[in-house]
Formats: sequence, structure tokens, C-alpha cells
Amino acid sequence: MPIQPLTLDTSLVANAKLAPHIMKPMIDAARAGRDLVPVVTQLVQSMGFDSFVYALSISPRPNREAHLYAFTNLPLRWMQVYDASAFVEVDPRIPLALDNQGVQVWDQNTFRGRSTQVDAFLDAAAQYDIRSGLCYTIPDVHARGLMFAFNSRIPIIDDVRLHVITRNLAELIAFGQYFNTWFVHSITNQTRSSPLHGATLSSRELEILRILARGLSTTDVAERCSITARTVHFHLSSLRAKLNAGNTHEAIAIAYKRGFIDVVEN
Repeated sequence: MPIQPLTLDTSLVANAKLAPHIMKPMIDAARAGRDLVPVVTQLVQSMGFDSFVYALSISPRPNREAHLYAFTNLPLRWMQVYDASAFVEVDPRIPLALDNQGVQVWDQNTFRGRSTQVDAFLDAAAQYDIRSGLCYTIPDVHARGLMFAFNSRIPIIDDVRLHVITRNLAELIAFGQYFNTWFVHSITNQTRSSPLHGATLSSRELEILRILARGLSTTDVAERCSITARTVHFHLSSLRAKLNAGNTHEAIAIAYKRGFIDVVEN
């Protein structure tokens, strides 16, 4: 699972002094000691969507390479399928959000038919009621990469649907802004090891490690695997977390020691 699932520090939410009205149910739930995931689901549904994903790339310590974290109300199984199928390589929402400014909407008409790989992603996502949605990023002065994705089971965004999204746009953005603030503090306040530690490496992660172990660069990996450099770094963050490695060189050493790779293979 490339994205490491974490929970919010409820004390940060409970101690919020001032927040938009849309966040009040989360604050009340945190103060009452209740699970925040059902509350997030209710809030997301009140804004016209079914599920929500917040993904963040951050470096926990100066001497560690970046790791990826997320909060979502989607089933854990979807994250496992996403990882095993290497959907990060073809998920069209990622470049849509990262390469464009402002809020972006998408549906089946936006991406369907681009390639067999994209269609396979859309088919798999649809099983978890991810058939259309809204995504955006927030500029970060610390160069952290983050993305918000609100998902809907509705396959096509027609004029009526677009009107609903537009009507709720201010709340959708406010929700993301406050969620980001709370989530970043949750990560920096937590010192536990990655929940990915010890997880099985995917076939793609092993392939990338084997290429790097032969002394090739991440650019070489991208060319040989026919993926983008951004996707290579995404896989590297995942495998470093699984191996509990501080950097890529350490990950190669650990993988070699455990017999996952052979550095002399051609």
C-alpha cells in the first residue's frame, strides 16, 4: 500500500477554537471521543459526495526521504487493490490535480477510452463507488505534496450535478483547508513507525529495486518500466516504508540481505 493510512489526532480537532460551520460535527465528535471516520463520511455526503481521500507527501525527519500518508473513509481493501495493481501509474486524477491549478472535476467521459490501463482503473474504482469526482491541491510553502479527492458513485457530471458541486464548492475547499491543518499536525506529532513496515513488496516495487541495484538511475527506471519519474518516486516511497529504510540505498541493501534481489543479475 503506497499510501500509509493514519488517523487524526482527535485532541487537535477537539481543541479547535475557530472553524467553519461545516467542521463543527467533527469538532463535536472529537470532544465526545467518538470515531471521526463516520462523521467525515456524513460531512462528505452532505456536500454531495460518497468518499474522501486526503494524500500527503512529507519528510518526517531531515535525514529521511519523503513518505506518503493518507486519511480516507474508503475501505482498506481498495487501498490494497490500488497498490497491488500499481494504479498509481495510470490513475488519471493525479496528473489532473497536480498539473492544473484550481479545483478539477472528472467523470467517465473525462477519462474513459484513454487506454486499456485507464479503463481497468476506472472499472476497479467503480466497484468502490468511485465513478466521478472532484480533486485539487493546496500550495504548500514547505514543498509538501498534497491532494484532495472527493468521489461519487454518479458516473456522469451533467449540468444539474455541476450546479450541486458549484453550490458546495466553498465548503469543499474549507473542509480541505482545515483537514490539511489538522492532519499535518497529526503526522508531525506522531512518532510511531510506519504502518507499512513489514508489508509485502509488490512485483513492481521489486522490479524497480532490481533495476536500481544494477546501478541505474530513477530516470532509467522510468524509461524501462514505461512510467513517469513521479510514479517511480511514488513506488520508492512505498518500498522504503515497507522495508523501514531511510533512503533508497538502504532499501537496496535490506532487500539484498533478505534475498529479495540479486545485485549481480543482468
